[in-house]
Amino acid sequence: MHTNEAPSGPAGPNRMPNNNIETFQIVKWIAGPATGNQQIPELLAANEETYRPVIRPAVPILTVLDDGSVDEGEQIRLRTESFVIGRSSGDLVIPNDATMSGRHAEIRLTTSRGQRQWTLHNLESVNGTFARVGNASLADDTIIILGSRRFRIEKPLAKEPEPPNEGTFRIDQQVDSEQLWPILTESSGKPNCLRFPLQTPQVTIGRKGGGCHIQLDDPLVATLHAELIADSSGDWKLIGKKTHNGVWVNAASTPLASCCFFQCGEQRFKFVLP
Repeated sequence: MHTNEAPSGPAGPNRMPNNNIETFQIVKWIAGPATGNQQIPELLAANEETYRPVIRPAVPILTVLDDGSVDEGEQIRLRTESFVIGRSSGDLVIPNDATMSGRHAEIRLTTSRGQRQWTLHNLESVNGTFARVGNASLADDTIIILGSRRFRIEKPLAKEPEPPNEGTFRIDQQVDSEQLWPILTESSGKPNCLRFPLQTPQVTIGRKGGGCHIQLDDPLVATLHAELIADSSGDWKLIGKKTHNGVWVNAASTPLASCCFFQCGEQRFKFVLP
């Protein structure tokens, strides 16, 4: 008759110990609560650092986010130095997003002065690659996503008026002040697109009825969603507030933080470097 009971007495030279019983006792000792004089071994001390690889780079986790989620989705481990996202070709193909280009963006691992850095690169996509930001300096070609709309800043005044060919210049010549104001304009290019002159160096943006300088009739925009601030030289900075949907800025290339978000087409991604 077969039995799992351990044999009594010490194991002789021809008698093997019962491994099932020993394994059970070890698991019970590690997983069970400490009682009496039982001591937690040094390997399980609370101040012990977690094991990390030293030679090979850490493996990032890319999450293809489920629609409407900022955490859940398909997870992919990046174990190569290049990872391409596209609609028709690449390491990750998303064929059901018509706003994504064939080869839309690339995640690269680069090394500079012994430091490894993951970066996101736009591959000349039609609709751009966007990163969620806390703040960003805005250039003339910068596109920002606020809620469901895309905007850019027009800076119409670049030069002072040139004098006439006759060599005379009227010192009382004036320019309409509205022509001096930069304009936050919707980048759709449609005739009825939204346009907001930036008449003060500090402009708040939020949902309609919230009391901001610029109010958008958009359920994806928070009551106070973002802020535009101009410095003394006239350059504008975008400040994102703590919102669910955030603010997004297009980028030709940008370093990826240890936990960040980016968007290709209408698909959003989460990048985490453990």
